[in-house]
Order: sequence, then C-alpha cells, then structure tokens
Amino acid sequence: MRLSLCIAALVLFAPALARAHGGHEGEDSEPKPRRARIGGLGYMQLGTHIGPVGDVASALTPASALGDRATSPGYGYTIGGGGRALILRRLVIGGRGFGVFSARVGGDRGFAQVSGGGGGLELGVAAVNRDAWLLIPYVGGGGGGLTVEVSNESEAPITIADDESIPSQGSRAYDAGFGYVEFGLATHRLLFFGDGGFALGFDVGATISVAPSPWSTGGQDIEGMGRARLSGGFLRLTLGGGGFWFD
Repeated sequence: MRLSLCIAALVLFAPALARAHGGHEGEDSEPKPRRARIGGLGYMQLGTHIGPVGDVASALTPASALGDRATSPGYGYTIGGGGRALILRRLVIGGRGFGVFSARVGGDRGFAQVSGGGGGLELGVAAVNRDAWLLIPYVGGGGGGLTVEVSNESEAPITIADDESIPSQGSRAYDAGFGYVEFGLATHRLLFFGDGGFALGFDVGATISVAPSPWSTGGQDIEGMGRARLSGGFLRLTLGGGGFWFD
C-alpha cells in the first residue's frame, strides 16, 4: 500500500514538476522546440506486477489445503498492448488490454498458479511534449478476471475453503472478476523519420483493485476463499510506433 501511495503521489505531482522545468528553459534563448500537435501511437507491453496476484493465501495455507508453505504469488508477469491518441498537444486518451500470470506456488501437498487478463481506458495529459519526448501522467480504469488452478499431488484429498475436496492427482480451477483503478506515468521516446516511426518507453505506476467478486467454480460461489484482487505496483516496457502532426 505504501508503494501504491508513493507512486500515485509521483503521478499527481509530475505535471507541476514539468511546468517548473519548462519555466527555467524559457529563460534561455534556445530555438523553439518541436511539439506534437495531434496523432497517436500503438504499442505492445511486457512488464511485471509487484504485489499479490489473486490474494488467495488464506485459502491455500491451511493443512487441509496445500499447507503452510503455499501463499499468494508475490509478483506476476504481464503482456499486453494498446494505443494512445494525442489531441491538441496535451490531452491523451488511450486504452489497453493485458494478460497476467504468476509463477506457481507450492505447498506440502500440491501447487497453485494464477493467470488472468483484462482491459480498460486511460485519460492523461502530456506534461512534457517537446522534440522527441512525451511524458504522460494518466489515470485509468477497467476490469478483468483471474483464475486459480489448484493441483493436488498428494495421496489424499485436499479441500480449498468450503469447496468439495479435490481428489489425489486431481485439479480444479476457481474463477473471479475484479475492477481496477490505475495511476501511471508513461514516457515515450520517439524515433521518427519525419512525422512517423517507432517509439520506445515504459510505464510505471500503481493498480488498486475495486469491486472484487467472490471466487467460484462450476457456477457456485466458494465461501471462505476471499475476493479476487490485483493491487500493487507495475513496471512495463513499451515498444510501438505511430505518427504525429508537429508544430
């Protein structure tokens, strides 16, 4: 939570820092910078989610389940893509889709793995728009779903929360949905040939889950398994391309 609050504060104060930086530059007698006026980028992303994936530790650690060495995955990997449109030099509107997956976590009696995906919209401002750089603080929101696959590798049945037991060498999937709010800071380095070309950069920020749903399997909600969550920090590398009209 502290990481999320620090990143959110960075995103909120970035425009003010950019304006202060621009004010000092105005005192120098440099040529007028080249600024993108309107256009857009499409991109793909590879990154990491830093924080619990699924938040299912309370259901996995009991002795009747996987055992006390099992816990929620502490981080996950993300892959996705999307696009951002720049309007009148400052306003940025975007959207993205993503997949997320974790390394499997093991206990004394088996293992579990979390995967899922989702997507949403973004609204931001180009706090820095000059020459070959865009710096974009943004707020986003959307929804997604997660699946926990639990495998029993022991010689006896195991039980997850209030669900029916999973037989020896068997497995079962539990599904749930969630909404999210995201505070991010995106940077793009434009490698253009004229008015179009490639863009490299990264996004850093924090995701906060909202309105998580109960876990379910076979259409039945499972009591005692908590709610699906995907809250934490993120870092995503971006590779894409597009074009702009420049002033």
